[in-house]
Amino acid sequence: MPVFKVPGPLNGGDTSKGFVFGEYAPLQSLSSLQIRQPDRTDFWTSNSVSPLAHKSVFESDLNSGICSDLSNRQFSDLVMSLCQQAISLAQSRHAELLRWDEKAKKRTWLWFNSSDEALKGFLLKGIEKTIHALKKLQPEDFVAYTEGNIKNSSCYDSMIHPHAAAAVCPVDIGKKKIMIATRFCGLTRDKQNPYNQEIGDGDSQLLTIVHEVTHFHDVFSATDDFYSTYASIKNVENEKIRFNADSLAAYIIGTNPLRERI
Repeated sequence: MPVFKVPGPLNGGDTSKGFVFGEYAPLQSLSSLQIRQPDRTDFWTSNSVSPLAHKSVFESDLNSGICSDLSNRQFSDLVMSLCQQAISLAQSRHAELLRWDEKAKKRTWLWFNSSDEALKGFLLKGIEKTIHALKKLQPEDFVAYTEGNIKNSSCYDSMIHPHAAAAVCPVDIGKKKIMIATRFCGLTRDKQNPYNQEIGDGDSQLLTIVHEVTHFHDVFSATDDFYSTYASIKNVENEKIRFNADSLAAYIIGTNPLRERI
């Protein structure tokens, strides 16, 4: 069934007060469709997933018109640039895990409430798969989030979610497609501080793409139990946090949370 990524509270706000839709977070995956919306709360719709219904050919418009202010070439350049940035950051995180020093252990404790060897092994393997998946993505693998493209996936019974920023069908591992909704276009590129290069807290286009990739069943097979980096930190002691897509994406790109754990 599909997973939707919805926008979360702005500036790390408390989700208990509802969503503020001034800045949107990326959509996530379609498992049956998994979708990511700007700062997040889970929205699942039940659907039948049938490999027999899967088609490898998506709508011919591909990325045409996804971001109204970008030409097809500009959109392609954007998503490929984001993939390269994500690969570089994932490689840095992988190297950090191999060093397994105090900094590395603090970061895993921050996002997953653990710094044990089991978690280290889990993350190393998953990040290797994330890098592999990111390297294989091409401009044509970023398609419009439309009913037509949903029907051409194995998550064909999923419905369009009005607040989604992106989505994937996690079971479609042979030819991965990331469906991009117009809300993705309004997100900040990466929240990177130009002075110290740190990645800031909150939703971004970069976080969204990594989030979506983690959903694929041959990567992390991530879930959407807690939407937003804020909710991820708040629920870090929950046993489900290790597979939470926003936790994994934030960790991989090196997000510096607004609220440090004590």
